[in-house]
Amino acid sequence: IVWTHVARLFANKNAFARSSGEFRTAGDAQLLNIATAASARGQGVASALMRAGLRHLHERGVPELRLEVRPDNAPALTVYTRAGFAEVGRTRDAGGEWIVMTGRT
Repeated sequence: IVWTHVARLFANKNAFARSSGEFRTAGDAQLLNIATAASARGQGVASALMRAGLRHLHERGVPELRLEVRPDNAPALTVYTRAGFAEVGRTRDAGGEWIVMTGRT
């Protein structure tokens, strides 16, 4: 059962990488994850992490950042939209649809 899970995970990531490649950014930087403890949610922690990350990339000359987010992840969509990110397309994996967004650093 472990090998089945590994094979499914690999196939899923491979399909996702192929489909999201069409949304490459000028800076070729991608945000993979931002996570906050449940007890810290709603306190601006994710927004502070976004600001710090964007500032770090900007200082290093990376002009643009790409990310993917599930359409039903309203809190993340709020953080990303407030940080200036906009939808540029959609992609899918075995788990469903992702919104692809880009933003300036």
